[in-house]
Amino acid sequence: MRQRRRRWWLAIGFIVLALLALASLAVGSRPIPPATVLAALRAYDPGNDLHLVVWQLRVPRLITAVLAGAALGLAGAIMQAVTRNALAEPGLLGINAGAAVAVVLGVTLLGLTRPIHYVWLAALGAGLAGAVVFLLGRAHETGTNPVRLVLAGAGLSIVLGAITGIMVINASPIAFDNFRHWAAGSVEGASFEAAVVLAVG
Repeated sequence: MRQRRRRWWLAIGFIVLALLALASLAVGSRPIPPATVLAALRAYDPGNDLHLVVWQLRVPRLITAVLAGAALGLAGAIMQAVTRNALAEPGLLGINAGAAVAVVLGVTLLGLTRPIHYVWLAALGAGLAGAVVFLLGRAHETGTNPVRLVLAGAGLSIVLGAITGIMVINASPIAFDNFRHWAAGSVEGASFEAAVVLAVG
């Protein structure tokens, strides 16, 4: 019974997602009728300005938003399983702070701006931060302890957050804008490249 109820909720969720996706393709600074959106999806016409808006601007933004949301949900589920805490999230173990430090280093010192660069830097920083937290949160007698993990993650987040703040304050205006755009999580100007990176990741 419970399994059947979950399937119903899952089906309802997919239907709502599809309706919201269609609405996101139709609504914007230039409203597009739903019929035109469906026509653009079925048979793309490069000579039609509305079709260009749908495929070049709104479809990449939609795909990026959906994949990013799925990735955030998966990350939260993993953190809850690891810490055995229903309220856990990546920031609790310093994962977010590690990713932020790595990205701001790449932006300020290396001048990196492409989404693929951000992904690899964030993955590296998050992985290193997670490894440090697990080492700090491990007890010799009992192994990994959820409470020690949370405390280690909170402490590391404070330190890395301070480092990130110092680097951002002293960064150039261009580097600051690039990092702010990444940290805010905006899908403005999203491209198929970003969507592919998210799908692979």
